[in-house]
Amino acid sequence: AVDNTFERLKEDLDDVLRSLLEEPHPHQTTTSPRQSRHSYTGCMNTDAIEELGAQPLLDLLRELGGGWPVLQGDDWNDTGYDWVRQMAHLRNYNNDILVSEWVAADITNSSNHIIQLDQPELGLPGREYFINPGDYFVSWQEVVVFGLDYFKKLVSLLKDTNNRTISNYLMWRFVKNRISNLGESYTGRKSKTILRSSLVARVSAERWRSCVTYVSGNLGYVVGAMFVKRYFPEASKNDTHEMIGLIRESFRTALHEARWMHEDTRKSGPGKGGHDSQECGLS
Repeated sequence: AVDNTFERLKEDLDDVLRSLLEEPHPHQTTTSPRQSRHSYTGCMNTDAIEELGAQPLLDLLRELGGGWPVLQGDDWNDTGYDWVRQMAHLRNYNNDILVSEWVAADITNSSNHIIQLDQPELGLPGREYFINPGDYFVSWQEVVVFGLDYFKKLVSLLKDTNNRTISNYLMWRFVKNRISNLGESYTGRKSKTILRSSLVARVSAERWRSCVTYVSGNLGYVVGAMFVKRYFPEASKNDTHEMIGLIRESFRTALHEARWMHEDTRKSGPGKGGHDSQECGLS
């Protein structure tokens, strides 16, 4: 559906990651690479996936808050239901529903990592499909909140919405995200929905590409470490450290010569009398 330089680079990277994940390591002692290869092998085992059908998903739905109301009908009740607890369970499966949260460097001080919140994708590919009055940025001590207007309206909406509707929505979004783990009869239905077909071109990726994306998306640090170990020898590391050192020194020089800046601002940067360069985002 897309063809550009970055997409071609991504495809080349997928080829490399595929070779790493398919590489046999019978005597692998490190747990993490073994788990990533095991996940990839399981994703590629389409015979077992087809045989299991939807049962693994149905079992999971029961564990995540008593099942899906739309399937259970009158058997579902909201006694003891807590949407906050249910969202926490869903987050354990890497699902951002209603609230998207992550930890990242503080843009005002890159030596700190803080919690950041934003509105998630609400079932469509991107926010351009919604009426969005604008984004807001607010720094609350150790928390950064984007889309503040969204959160204000979300709180009011949840207060005025019954538990059954909330649970239905949360579980529907979870099922939507997990359909790709099921067999062809289920993934095919997803791609043929009116909404999906009107927004996204019907281009089916090769199975191995989907599995590489799945594993790297859930075990990104592990796969990244495998890639670095294979393709970045110690000499490359030393060259990178030298390059970063030169960039830092160049930044110090440019900052010292930037007479257009206020004196206090220049002193707060790295260099003579200033802070370490890590605090300026050059680490």
